[in-house]
Amino acid sequence: MSIIIPTYEQEELAFQAAMSALSQDYPHLEVVVVDDASPSARYASIQAIDDLRLRFVRRDSNVGRTENYRRSLRDLAQGDWAMVLDGDDYLTDASFISAAIAAAAADPGVVIVAARTETRTSDRSFVTDHPGDRTVTGLALLSALPDTRYFFQHLAVLYRRPQAVALDFYRSATISSDWESLYRLASHGNVRFLDRVVGVWRIHSGNASGSRERQAMIDNLDIWEPVYTEAVAQGLPATVAQQRCTAMIRYMMRQHIPRVARSWADLRDYLVALRRQHPSALMGMAHCPTLVRLALAMTGYYGKR
Repeated sequence: MSIIIPTYEQEELAFQAAMSALSQDYPHLEVVVVDDASPSARYASIQAIDDLRLRFVRRDSNVGRTENYRRSLRDLAQGDWAMVLDGDDYLTDASFISAAIAAAAADPGVVIVAARTETRTSDRSFVTDHPGDRTVTGLALLSALPDTRYFFQHLAVLYRRPQAVALDFYRSATISSDWESLYRLASHGNVRFLDRVVGVWRIHSGNASGSRERQAMIDNLDIWEPVYTEAVAQGLPATVAQQRCTAMIRYMMRQHIPRVARSWADLRDYLVALRRQHPSALMGMAHCPTLVRLALAMTGYYGKR
């Protein structure tokens, strides 16, 4: 079992992540901390950890967040199962890996084991939604989206590494490259859910609105077409795939509005770019929560937050 910790300029936080990974009680464990050529952080605290299960790798040049995920999974991890724990997150349940591996061993068709996280922002925290202790087929899961109970939390997901490598995990440079990878893999087998909170996901504030961020959010909608193309290849009816793909694009579009439309000008620019790249998403505007968010954006509400 491999826990990969990609990091960049996060020495103190990555140390906490590494220690939380090493605190897991599963006996066959490796923890690989991979620094993406940080210009100032040297990670002396991590390199001083005296534990044979830990490897520290420093890249010679910066390859970027998702490429660091991809190369670390493909070239550095050695376990049959793997997970990615970002350098600013950490695990809180010391028996999570043991429980996940045991659950997977009970069903050879399981390709993903997923649990819950505590999500923390600068001013609040909450526990992610979940369907309870159960196993579902990946195709049934994809047919249920955007039911938030089936949203994966990256740090709380184990997956079969050989299949992940074969599917070229983390090939997408989008913000949600983890979802693009995990939901493609889900269509190849079963997903086992464990109803336990296993770690903390930190969401950092201070994301400024601007053309670059608006475009990144719109580009992020591109992940769903390859996900559902993979699902159709694995047996999901094409009509269901098209419906669910459109539903997920519209759902994510609605979630983007507070972040990318903090003034009327921002909202206008976002809608123009959205119409150009994802015209079907605009059909979801006639939806009460969406209309409320649009109205708030037009009054400049989000810019005051």
